[in-house]
Amino acid sequence: MQRIKFLFIASLLFGCSFLKGQDQPENQLQKVDSILNYAVTVINKNAATAKEKMTVVIELSQEQGWQDKEAYGLMYRGISLFYLGNYPEALKDYLRSKNLFDSIELVQGQAKINNELGVFFSRQENFKEAYKYYEAARSIAEPNELNQELAVSFSNQGQSYFKRGMYDRSFPLMIKALEIKEAIGDSVGMGYELKRLAAFYFVKEDFKQGLAYLEKSNEIRKRLADKKGLAINVVTKAEMFQQRKRYEQAISAYVETLQLSKEIGYVDLTRYVYSMLEQCYLNLNNYNKAYENQKQSQALSDSLLTSSKVEAIAEMQTKYETAQKEQEIAQQKLALTSKEAELSAKRLQIAGLSGGTLFLVLFGLIFYNQYKTKQKQKLQEAILLEKEKGFETVLTATEEERNRISKELHDGIGQQLSALKLGLQSVSKSIGDENQRKQLEEIATSFSKSAEEVRHISHQMMPRALMEKGLVEAIEDLLQSSFQYTDTTYSFEHHNITGRFEERIEVSIYRVIQELINNIIKHAGAQTVTVQLIKQKGNLLLFLEDNGKGMNEKSTKGHGLLNIKSRLDMINGTVDWSPGSEKGTFVTVKIALS
Repeated sequence: MQRIKFLFIASLLFGCSFLKGQDQPENQLQKVDSILNYAVTVINKNAATAKEKMTVVIELSQEQGWQDKEAYGLMYRGISLFYLGNYPEALKDYLRSKNLFDSIELVQGQAKINNELGVFFSRQENFKEAYKYYEAARSIAEPNELNQELAVSFSNQGQSYFKRGMYDRSFPLMIKALEIKEAIGDSVGMGYELKRLAAFYFVKEDFKQGLAYLEKSNEIRKRLADKKGLAINVVTKAEMFQQRKRYEQAISAYVETLQLSKEIGYVDLTRYVYSMLEQCYLNLNNYNKAYENQKQSQALSDSLLTSSKVEAIAEMQTKYETAQKEQEIAQQKLALTSKEAELSAKRLQIAGLSGGTLFLVLFGLIFYNQYKTKQKQKLQEAILLEKEKGFETVLTATEEERNRISKELHDGIGQQLSALKLGLQSVSKSIGDENQRKQLEEIATSFSKSAEEVRHISHQMMPRALMEKGLVEAIEDLLQSSFQYTDTTYSFEHHNITGRFEERIEVSIYRVIQELINNIIKHAGAQTVTVQLIKQKGNLLLFLEDNGKGMNEKSTKGHGLLNIKSRLDMINGTVDWSPGSEKGTFVTVKIALS
């Protein structure tokens, strides 16, 4: 009896333990979902905590083979690392997440991770790579009706254009994003989009409209207790004050941002705020405070993106792209092998046929020759198209690099030289020795000349007038700076030019005029130059005439003028050179705007 009782209890215990073991994966899945949901909500408040929680999600998912949960865990841990400033590790997690989402073909995850990778490369100012990922996200989200990810893609593309000063291209994308987010009730997304629209209106100097959008964003973010979002809103307000030269109010808002960014561990935002505080204090001639903030900013910049980290990011991206290429090559080889097998089978069938062979061969030769001629024609067309694309890509990349270097020269070296000059002038006033004071003033003058030279180079690389105020003011500035130290007089007229054109049109027109003016100064020996810019019946017309030596056949084939033609080809433009009314050269440029 005792034995039977013992066996009964043992079997009962075994059954319970068996059932418990059976329930374990389900319990584990609930645990993973619970941690995942919690960590997603805490990222904006405490990125370090989110990172640790996501590591637990990744480990549990790997144990159970839940690839979808592992992919989400890797993506959100990548976001946490990104906020914490550990860019190489963030990229590593992003790429592992992307590979998993691609392998299981989870479209929502694919759209999400492509958007995050776009943000990552946009922050590195690698806009070409960022655009590639945003487009990938959009191409997945649109056909699959993933409205939230489609809105994020529109928003991110708009922000990418905004960062490069292409404001008119960014605005419609932001509006599209906001409309979708409102339709699906995405409060978090609405907070972001309203902030971005506020920044747009601040840049356009419509401060009332900008503050209205910012206040709407604040209401949403306070309701959600979104500290990261609130920090970004405050820094946007600070930038607005700084733009209006209200430096004391800007400093107060930047200090508030600093407290919030430190609370949530948002290192990159902290670094940015220190650099902005440096500029504000410089404008207030408070060099001690400016220097303190410069040191803080530089220390964080060094920790965020040392040369070794840059190399690590580049190496990881290269490895990822190489792996993708190898996979494509393997698939191509497999397809080629299959085709070769099919061809072999067909050859055997043909060899077994007897009747009508000669006729078929003759017919085949005629067909093959026709096919070969068509293919050759298609190949030539494809080569020409690729050449045009290649030239356009090179020009676009060149202009982006010019813009970046110009910004670095103007905002970095130029401001530091100006600050040093002001500092030396301030010190010289307190020195009694006349000789020493004169020496310091001479050094200050040298710094002033150097700063002026840096500003000149920055202006040549990418004029601020073009990016901020438009084509007309940029042309006026170009003509004034080009001819101010020459004997040449100039006139500039413009008609029906309202608003802004596409950035590529404005940059192309500016570069064309720049090239033509350089040729006039170097070779023409002209006394007068006349420039006219007219918008007429859907066309933008540029007329430039000088009374110099004129052009010969050799000069019309120079590299500069060939570059002008290539630039205009890309924007539906044409150029024509003819003799001037008396002597010299008359240039006509026509660009179709529609």
